[in-house]
Amino acid sequence: STLNLVYDNCEVLISDDCSTDDSWEKVQKVVAAYKGNKTIILNRNEVNLGINAHLNKIYNLAKAEYLVALAGDDVNGSPDRLYKLDIVVKKYHPLIISSNVQGIDETGKFFDYKPNFTPTDSANKLNQVGLYDAKENILIIEKMPVELINVGYLGASITINRKILAYNNFRLPESLPYEDQFLTFLANMQGSSVYCFEKQIQYRVSAN
Repeated sequence: STLNLVYDNCEVLISDDCSTDDSWEKVQKVVAAYKGNKTIILNRNEVNLGINAHLNKIYNLAKAEYLVALAGDDVNGSPDRLYKLDIVVKKYHPLIISSNVQGIDETGKFFDYKPNFTPTDSANKLNQVGLYDAKENILIIEKMPVELINVGYLGASITINRKILAYNNFRLPESLPYEDQFLTFLANMQGSSVYCFEKQIQYRVSAN
């Protein structure tokens, strides 16, 4: 779904963390058949690094200012995802962007993922600290209370400006099991964030 995005001013970095199935062979076949204009970078780790060590390697390999995540089992929500993110970046220059997601199970069946938010949801505490942009259907948050750091910021949907990692020498702590809370915390310390109410990805959740 990434190679089919209608936005070519980007590099696509596909990284395999030493998978044990035929994922890498499938990646190579898809890339070999690709005839578009996107710049593609391939990486395969010789050993499994784990989430944050793998992301650290990806951040070092990538050259772009903004890094858009998509896990191997997730799907971009629409072909114009990067185009819409580019509008938000140029308009507000946030350090981190997150979004609602469409839940999808291992069979491909859709379900309502929680938490997802709406601009008028009074129970959504993000609405109480952000400014709503109706044209882009986003919430701009200048400073988030500490107790809300992990509300709605799902790592699978995150786009970051790479400079937020400057506080930690451009590295995620490899002792942490996940990246999303740490990245949200750093972004909140240094600048603004954006929450998109559109479901930008299909987020796969396994029964296991």
